[in-house]
Amino acid sequence: MEPGEIPPSHEVLDLPDWLPRSVGDFAQSLWVDLHRRPAEPEVGDLLRRLASDPRMRKVWAELRKRKRESHQPTDDFVHFVTPMEYWTPASRYDLQHPEKLRERGAPPAEILAAYNAVRLQASYQGQGPRLSLRDLAMVYFFDSAFTLGHQDIRLVPISELRKKSRHYLKMAKELRADAAEQERLGLYEGRRMTEAACAYEELVKAPAPAPGRSRLVTRQPRGATRIKGFVRAFGDITNAVYGSPLYGSVATTANVVFGGDKLTADAVRKMLSDAPRP
Repeated sequence: MEPGEIPPSHEVLDLPDWLPRSVGDFAQSLWVDLHRRPAEPEVGDLLRRLASDPRMRKVWAELRKRKRESHQPTDDFVHFVTPMEYWTPASRYDLQHPEKLRERGAPPAEILAAYNAVRLQASYQGQGPRLSLRDLAMVYFFDSAFTLGHQDIRLVPISELRKKSRHYLKMAKELRADAAEQERLGLYEGRRMTEAACAYEELVKAPAPAPGRSRLVTRQPRGATRIKGFVRAFGDITNAVYGSPLYGSVATTANVVFGGDKLTADAVRKMLSDAPRP
């Protein structure tokens, strides 16, 4: 929409007054987009639940809770917000492993992370007044819950990843053999085949092929794999943004996403503590 444009009535999402304004504006923009392109009805239902389910009220209250001193609220928040450079997994990985970028001849990790942070901020800023870091964090929280909620995020058996790795290595070996044959015949596709082989080999070395390197990888998934996948992925996001897994808020949000009421903070704590450390 253009700034100031009023959407048709069917494109207006009914929002409660307790929803943070920044989150409400973003939810409304998503709602308008859903009505202007084909989308499954359950996606719209998920967006409506996350924006208006009364259980989410305590989640936003928790994210905005201030520390108290002498029974009076202070200017300090209970949950601090980390710099945006650390919010996304790709940026965190680059900052933690700058040598990987140097090996590829890529720009320094700090520059890439700062660029990704600017892009992320621009995607949430919209046309309104400049959002604070805390407002951006709440919008990111909402967007992450919505995105993970309508994706099929599940725990992955290590056996499946090992099978994929074997397939990638087989493809790389065949491509290198074809590249050698191209060179022998004096043709010019050998370099492209070698680059493709390198890409397959990089997939095998990527930071998620084994337990201990991805929290979505498990030796043997058991029951409710989609909910567990959501909790692990979303818990990593809250930990990255707020420096805490926020067990209670993750449990409440997961209940809203999946239309349930049985997931507890203790259950989320166990799911995250059982997950391998990345």
